[in-house]
Order: sequence, then structure tokens, then C-alpha cells
Amino acid sequence: MEKGNVSNIHRLVKASYRYFNNVLALLLVFWLIRLFDVFVLAKAFAFPSGLRNSHLLGILYDTYFVLKVAGLFLLPYLLLTFLRMRIAQVLFVVSGVLLVMVNLVLVLYFATTKIMLGSDLFGYSMYDIQETLQSTSSLSIVNTIPFFAFPILYIALHHYISRIKPPNVVYYIFYPIVGVVLLTSGYSVANASSFKSSFEASLATNKFGYFARKTSDYIKEIEELENAKKGKLVDDYTSLMVNSKDYVSKEYPLLRKDNTPDVLSPFFDTTKVKPNIVFIFVESLGRAYSGEGAELGSYTPFLDSLARRGLYFENFLSTGGRTFAIFPSLLGSLPLVSRGFMERANSTPNHNTLLTILQANGYNSNFVYGGDSKFDNMRQFLERENIGRIVDSKNFGPKFKKMPPAKGGFSWGYGDNDILTKLIELQDPKASEPSVSIALTLSIHDPFLVTNQKAYYRRFEQILKDSSIPDSKKEFVAKYGQQLSTVLYFDESLRQFFKKFERLPSFKNTIFIITGDHRMPEIPISTQIDRFRVPFLIYSPMLTRSARFSSVSSHFDVAPSLIALLRSKNDMRLPKLVHWVGSGLDTSRSFRNIHSIPLMENKNEETCFLDGLNFIAMEKLYTITPRLGLVEVENPKMLDDMVRKLATIKRRSEFVCSNNKVMPDSLLVTSSVVKK
Repeated sequence: MEKGNVSNIHRLVKASYRYFNNVLALLLVFWLIRLFDVFVLAKAFAFPSGLRNSHLLGILYDTYFVLKVAGLFLLPYLLLTFLRMRIAQVLFVVSGVLLVMVNLVLVLYFATTKIMLGSDLFGYSMYDIQETLQSTSSLSIVNTIPFFAFPILYIALHHYISRIKPPNVVYYIFYPIVGVVLLTSGYSVANASSFKSSFEASLATNKFGYFARKTSDYIKEIEELENAKKGKLVDDYTSLMVNSKDYVSKEYPLLRKDNTPDVLSPFFDTTKVKPNIVFIFVESLGRAYSGEGAELGSYTPFLDSLARRGLYFENFLSTGGRTFAIFPSLLGSLPLVSRGFMERANSTPNHNTLLTILQANGYNSNFVYGGDSKFDNMRQFLERENIGRIVDSKNFGPKFKKMPPAKGGFSWGYGDNDILTKLIELQDPKASEPSVSIALTLSIHDPFLVTNQKAYYRRFEQILKDSSIPDSKKEFVAKYGQQLSTVLYFDESLRQFFKKFERLPSFKNTIFIITGDHRMPEIPISTQIDRFRVPFLIYSPMLTRSARFSSVSSHFDVAPSLIALLRSKNDMRLPKLVHWVGSGLDTSRSFRNIHSIPLMENKNEETCFLDGLNFIAMEKLYTITPRLGLVEVENPKMLDDMVRKLATIKRRSEFVCSNNKVMPDSLLVTSSVVKK
């Protein structure tokens, strides 16, 4: 054998020894981060107890991820060793430090929010990300020192282990395992059905592996959606139509006759007066901790009393896991689309909403938010709807005081009591025209700091003590007094709001609609659908009777049903052709679901879908139970049908929103005319 070949083989063998040592150092640091998660973060961020098995399995998922990285880096490393061994070593160490740092960021993000970071990172502007980071209450020694300690520890371990020469049998085992791992995929992400809750599965999952998988899925989907935008994908959208005879245009796949049944009129008196409408969108108000039968106990006693006097939908769904979805979904029954409908402010397709329709019928309009309304492009969306007045943190007024700041001095803005007080101030008692008002609350949000919090915390402790939930559940809930005390603060703010509003002359002709925008993720979520479960209540002095509905509806169904209710007003001109995604509220007292409801976890992930009693999430098929629990079922054909139907819905949404095909401009509602 020639001398050069012998030299190259010797270099390759030596490099393979060093590479194993490099990977071992990286693996040990990932294990140490997992232990840090178990013994430090779990306590600092109030993880539920009894999750030892999830943590132990997490070590396996972490190991798989590191071995996957080892397989991907192996060939480039070996090639670089032929250039120069030192270059290969330095680049691996630098890459290792970056992997450790990113993994730490993802682990700390999960510890803070109780949800894993995926492709939603790419759905937010730098302004939104900066606002969110400034607001966090978790900036402390617990999550700053690790960013110095673990990289240094990795470099030290790398230096020490590089001197060790394990027995040859170790290499004979290591490289075949790396080869097998390289040929497989998905094993750094836990299967939710193998765990008691989605939180436990998330806890076990390697956070970097999840982020990489979601990012990969996002990149793949971009190409498909780009083809949908350009009309390259020919879809038979009629398969999505509940009553195909109502649809009037192939060019505009959503456009249909408005034959939404009027299910609300039987609960109201027959007055012909145009009602005032007040929407209260409650930040992070989930069904898990509000209302009768709430899984964690109810911390909204006033709202619960209001529900007993109103129309209450106990199995109601938001359409998004974040705030971005509620405005277009509830006000306009508009399609979900990548990055969210409101992110398309500069290229918004033609559409109508409750705001534009009501204003065309003589309604005044206003919106109140305690934070910066630029967040999530709310301001641009509402301005496009020609809303009459927007009040946010920039023009709230000097007599109000912002919420207590987080450790860094940042405050999101004004609390719920001030927001609802400001909403009352905007009601003109002398106005002859009706009004539509919207408030978005803010206090149930990280850092979960409100005025007089100790009093609300004591109230939380008393409610928990008196609750009928099992003692084991009480132990779990007790960890989240900080969060749930803000729910009680909102509830008291709501009570004060109604106490004041009842004195207004307009009260007797007002319809109040109260709902959450999504469930609070900071309290571990039990199932994939639980993230979307929110209270929904219609209350009004005009109601002739109260009712509680067990059927499933969503934010998509609100606008169609309100417009159907208003059709009974002879002097209101309403569009006959609509683009509603929803088919209207279902007022069946018994449990059922007659809707098809796509759900977006975040701005770039739309993987959940409810169709009848079938539900898919993370490529798994479930059946929903009467309290919206999930039971996994094995039915590959049904799963495939559901996946394909959701994919068709997503392509349709992307096509109509990217090509201005929601509706023609000839049907746009103007300030004084409703085109039919």
C-alpha cells in the first residue's frame, strides 16, 4: 500500500476517534441541560409534580437528537480533517456552542410559556418579538447564568474528553447506531398519545428537535402554498361546501348566499330597535378555569353568574392559539391563512365584517385596548374596517395608571378595570345612533401582575380550597396562583363594568358578547384541543330567557348568526352574498358538532382540525367527547381523509387571500350602502 494511502487511512481513523469524543461532550451537556430542566426550571417555573417518567424519556429524545446531529455533521467533519484537523475541531466546537445556546433558548421558552417554540417564530415581526421579550417576568439569574455556564462547561468537557481513548468496541457500536439514527426521523419528538397530557409529551420532547421539525414542515408548506397562490393547484373546493347550491362563484370559492338560520331571535324580544353591541375579548381566558365544570375550578364567579342569565356555549372554540386570530375570525368569519389574516394589512383582500356592515347601517364604532394596538397589526386591520375611534396605550389619558411593571421595568399597558372603564367613557348617553364597541383585555398575560394582587391571590386560595376538584388537582392548581389571581382581577373588573354600564340609558338595548381569545398556555395544557377551548356568552337585558348549549361552535360562527339576528330589523340593509367560513352558532342543548373547524396553533402552524366528532392534531386522529376530551382512534383512512381535507382548506384560504378572491369589490360594504 502506498505511503500516502496509509497516511490518509491513519488520519481518517484518528478523526473518527476524535469525532466520537466531540459528540460525547455535546451529548453530556445536553443531558446536563435536561437535569437543569428537571431540578431547577421545573421548580422555578412551577411545573406539575409527578413527571419523572417524562423527564427520563426526555433523556432518550435528547440522545436521539444529538446522534442525529452527529450523523449530519460526520461527513463534513471528516472532509475538513483532510484539509486540517484543527479547522474541523474548531468548527465542531463552534457549532456545538451554538447548538447548546439554541437548545437553552428553546428549553427556557418552554419553561416560561409551557408551549414549545416552532415555526411560529417566523410569523411575528421584530416589533412583536421585542414587545414580548420585554414583557416577560422570567428574566432572572435562573435563565441568564446558564447561557454562560453551559457553553463554558461544553468547551471544558470537550477539552477533557478529547484526551480519552475509549476501547475500540465503543466505536464499533457508536457508528452503526449513528447510521441507523441518520436513516430514521421523528424520534426526538414525543408521541402525545403515549402520555397522559400534551404537556407531558412536550416536556419529554427535545425542544431543538421539535423546532427543527416544525421549521422543516414550514419550509415544505411554503412551496405548496406558493403554488396555491398562483393557482397552479386545481382543487375541487365544492367538497368543502356544506350546501353547495348556495355557492355562486367558482372564481370566489367562499362566496355564497347568506342562508344562515336565525337561531338567536327566539331568545330575544321582538323590538325593532337597532341594538347596541359590545364585544369583550378576554386575553387568555380559557374554559379550563372558567365556568361550570371547569377542569381546574372556576375563577370567574361574576361571569358564571352572568352565564346563568344569558346564552352560554359550554363547548366553544377559538380559532387560534394566540390573539392574532380572534378579530378576523369573530368579526368577519374570515379564513385562517399563513402568518394570520391581519398580517396582510398591506395587501388585504376585499371582505366585509360586522364593523363595516354595522357602520353602513348608521352605527358608531370604537375599540379600546390597554397596550399598543400595533401589536399583531390590530390597528391596521381595524383602520381598514373604518372603525370610528381607537384608544390604546398611546392615548389612554393621564388619569389612568399602567399595570405594575415586570422586573425589567416594562409594562404591557393598562389593566382590565381601566380598559372597561374607558369603554364606558366612550358610550355617548345622548347619541341617537346605535354603537358597536370592542374591548380587548390585557391583564391575563405574562408577567401576570395586577393592582392589589395580594387580595386576589387570597381570593384564589379560598376558591381553590372550597372547590370540588380532587385534592391531587388542587395541588397542581396551587402552583398557578399568580396566573389565576389575574383571572379573578378580570372578573372583578367585569363586575364593576356591568355595575356602571347598567346606569346608562343604552343598557336596555345592548347585546354583550364575552369570549376568550385562547386558553392561557402558562398553565400546562391537557390536550391539543384544550388550547382552543374558551367561554362564550351572549348577555342582554333584551333576552327573554336564558339557555346553556352543549353543542360545539367557534368564533367563525359568531358574525353569521349576529347578521341573521339583525335581519329581523326591517330598517337594516344587510348583504345577501357573504364569504363566511362559519355556518352560524349551533343552539342544540345536547352535545354534537355540525361544523368543520380548522384551528391555528400559531401564525404558521395549522395542524389541528375538527370535523364533526373527528379531530386531528400532530398527525393523530381522535374522537371528541362531550366535554371536548380526546380519545385516540386507529383509522388510517379517516386520518388520511381529514389530513387531505385540511390541506384543501389551507390551499383555498391561501388562494383567495393572496389573489383577492374572497369577494369582488362590487360587494364591498360602503359607509352608506350595502351592495347586494
